Amino acid sequence: MSTTSFRTYRPGLHAHYDEQAWDICPSMGKRQFRDRAAAEFTLRRFALDKRDGILAERRHETRSYQCPHCHAWHLTSQP
Repeated sequence: MSTTSFRTYRPGLHAHYDEQAWDICPSMGKRQFRDRAAAEFTLRRFALDKRDGILAERRHETRSYQCPHCHAWHLTSQP
């Protein structure tokens, strides 16, 4: 028996947080998130999707931060 756990895909499961993504930051060119919770949720979702093979390994975001220009939240791969 395998110890690998796969999540069941449920369309619309993350719709609440997906809707909290705003446009693109004019200064940084990054996706804007309404609050830290939405940005952190997206980070966790990326990590789980990478683990389960749903998301390509090209995503390397490791943390969120509040932008000094637009005051929204962004994701970054910088430590």
